[in-house]
Amino acid sequence: DGAAPKDTEASVLRIMGMVEDMEDAEAEEAGGAPALAARAPRQEFSCKVCLKSTNEVALLLCDGMDGDCNAAYHYYCVGLDSVPEGDWFCPQCAGEEAKCFEAL
Repeated sequence: DGAAPKDTEASVLRIMGMVEDMEDAEAEEAGGAPALAARAPRQEFSCKVCLKSTNEVALLLCDGMDGDCNAAYHYYCVGLDSVPEGDWFCPQCAGEEAKCFEAL
């Protein structure tokens, strides 16, 4: 079904927690309060194709609209073999980009 093994998901969540802990320690060393208090609640994204929020490591967030789109899609739900490197644009934003280039 394309889902990542549970140990992979657990590893990603552990790494995310470690990064947050490191950010908090750096803030304390710099004389500030831990970032935890200022950190926004974690936003959950659901794939626009399958409507599932599972397998977060496979979710792509659109970089369109100067980074404001954030439409989520599993890479395999849009026909890709893996997470692409660099910017990725959802089908709607990719269409808008094409219109912009046609106008030139």
